[in-house]
Amino acid sequence: MGKRQVKNEKALKEIRLPETDEEMFGRVIKMMGGENLMVKCADKKRKNKRQIKEKSLD
Repeated sequence: MGKRQVKNEKALKEIRLPETDEEMFGRVIKMMGGENLMVKCADKKRKNKRQIKEKSLD
């Protein structure tokens, strides 16, 4: 396991939190190419997901 990389406190404030019951936290296990990721979710299941591009907060 690697260390969590936080450059500064501003980066912590910009973390997006789940907004609905359908959203949950997950950890990327493998980058599969393109926008595809293998994610281990909070419900302990492995799922293939697409990376979403967030809008800039500026």
